[in-house]
Amino acid sequence: MLGFSSAKQMLSLDDTGILCDANGCEKWRVRWSTIRRIAYATEDTSPAVTDDHFLALETQERVYYISLDVSGCADVEKELQRRFPFTMGPKGCLSNSTADDSVIVWPPSEAGTELITVSARERGTTRVPITYVLSS
Repeated sequence: MLGFSSAKQMLSLDDTGILCDANGCEKWRVRWSTIRRIAYATEDTSPAVTDDHFLALETQERVYYISLDVSGCADVEKELQRRFPFTMGPKGCLSNSTADDSVIVWPPSEAGTELITVSARERGTTRVPITYVLSS
């Protein structure tokens, strides 16, 4: 249940949420009100060899893995911090990790727990739908 595009992707934001654009076409939009969890994730099996650190956003429907190198990601991180204040726990944003791992930073009640484990348990399946936003 993975989704990713080879087109150059970039993020933008407005009062309603986050927009992912690929070559001038809207790929998806996440409304601020639909964000259930914010996390950081690392993968050693990413669809793109160069992307292994991600900002992860979970909505009711799916999890979005956004490469930290995608154009606009830094602005999205700043706006998320403003709208959903979070602090980094002992694992931080996993900057020193390259293995498959994730850590929830928001909501505070789940901070420090592993995103995919929590999401899979809640969904009752190990097949959590993930959409990748890659830097190239």
